[in-house]
Amino acid sequence: MHLIEGMVDSGCAPYGIISSRLANRLKLQRIQFSGKLIEGFDGKEQTVTEMACMHVDVEGHMERNVYMYVVRTSKSTAEDTVILGMPWMKSLGVILNSGERTLQFRTGHIVKERRHGQMRSKISQMSAVAFATLKRKKGTHVFAASLADIEKALRVKKHVDPKTKLPEHYHEFLDVFDRKIADSLSPLRGPGIDHGIELEKINGKEAQPPWGALYNMTRDELLVLRK
Repeated sequence: MHLIEGMVDSGCAPYGIISSRLANRLKLQRIQFSGKLIEGFDGKEQTVTEMACMHVDVEGHMERNVYMYVVRTSKSTAEDTVILGMPWMKSLGVILNSGERTLQFRTGHIVKERRHGQMRSKISQMSAVAFATLKRKKGTHVFAASLADIEKALRVKKHVDPKTKLPEHYHEFLDVFDRKIADSLSPLRGPGIDHGIELEKINGKEAQPPWGALYNMTRDELLVLRK
């Protein structure tokens, strides 16, 4: 995975373009084709003869096998050039809000523009002794996460048909699991209106309820419960 600062341009006719230097640095798969003449914003023309294939993750919105034109850039142009064009916006139903500086996908996912330089990773190397000391510090959490875990967490949840999950002898109660009806329920209205669980105070402070499995849960369910 590589963190790249890109740009969304509604005036870009191709699906997407990437600079040749960046495609080389990322060692992307290249595909040759007969060639297409394109014109840049400065009026200069060039013939594109290659496409690069990649996976694109825009702040959690994953798209696989994206093909972009590989273009030559001048020395004055930034090396890490990636532009997503109007066809990309149309295919994903992207709405560009220039006032809020956000992108909204058809799925409802919203991406806010990052300022230049915010993409840099803050990673520090430390010794095993320092790590062992740090993990005992109050408030420090140590965990491991793979790219698969991150992709799973960021993936847009798809609702399943309850009929495929409920045993047949419960099918007469399918209307109880109707999501449309559930979504029509009144929203939370806050303290004093909705019922709540009042916790006793210890030394003047509100006690923290313990966490634990109320029934047999999967590992993912336990992690969510602990949060």
